[in-house]
Amino acid sequence: MLENPSSPRSLRLPGAGGIELQVYDYGNEGAPPLVLLHGMQDLALAFEPLASRFSDRYRVVSFDLRGHGDSGKPGVYALPHFVADLHAVIFQLQLERPVLVGHSLGGHIVSHYAAVFTDVPSVVVNIDGVGAPFRESDMPVENRQFRLQNGHTSLLRPAGHKRPMMDLDDGWRLYCRFHPGLDHDLARRLVEIGTTEHPYGGLQWKWDPQVETTGLTMSSRLSEERWPWVACPVLVVTGGRSAEFYRGRGGIDHDTPAAPDEIERRVRLFRNVHHVEIPEAGHMVHFDAPERLGEIIDAYLEAG
Repeated sequence: MLENPSSPRSLRLPGAGGIELQVYDYGNEGAPPLVLLHGMQDLALAFEPLASRFSDRYRVVSFDLRGHGDSGKPGVYALPHFVADLHAVIFQLQLERPVLVGHSLGGHIVSHYAAVFTDVPSVVVNIDGVGAPFRESDMPVENRQFRLQNGHTSLLRPAGHKRPMMDLDDGWRLYCRFHPGLDHDLARRLVEIGTTEHPYGGLQWKWDPQVETTGLTMSSRLSEERWPWVACPVLVVTGGRSAEFYRGRGGIDHDTPAAPDEIERRVRLFRNVHHVEIPEAGHMVHFDAPERLGEIIDAYLEAG
């Protein structure tokens, strides 16, 4: 069982457009701040192992992204909203020169934030948030069009999850199936925290299905234009098996070849960057290799 940190202080802070954000502050005021941002369809408390590791030396803060967990769900999820939410939390908690750690969508957010607000972060840690390990040129145009079609038509779908889970046990089995590398006790806790009653009985996830439309507001071209603007040191951690997560979704065929050199090309766009791959981890690096991930971040911050 992964050890949980002491219970964080729960805060409600306004984000962009006045929505409420569910924020967790692990205390230790006066210590250097470290902010954790989760990925799409995840939760702030999924970072408990990392929070536990760093909360004795840093003031650790995390929050549920808009559309996730107990944060507001306005139905509109553009990348600038997420960046503005992060800025709101940093400003309201007066976090000076924070270390920004983000996974997947969270990695995109902290990287774009550091490109725009260059004088705010001291370090950026991007965990498998530089995109899927494939070259776009390897994907047929029809596949990319299909992905965009799905994104646009999803805006027309009724709100809410279509298929409820029967109960917590059903949700736990489903969660463990999708995340086989995750500690089962932590998985149980995340299902308990991350579900709510479905209108037609049973349970549903707390994340808004419309968060999947965030991809419509993001592009590799925009990221590659902005990443060279990041002035602070950047640590990029990727999972050696992350291609498995992406195949069969988002217009990526099961037989699309992985392109590690494409990941390296993107990583090198950051000015001051260090890249570490964890071969045994998939895209959910913090689930598959939490100890190794913590060691890598620890070593990088200590060396800095």
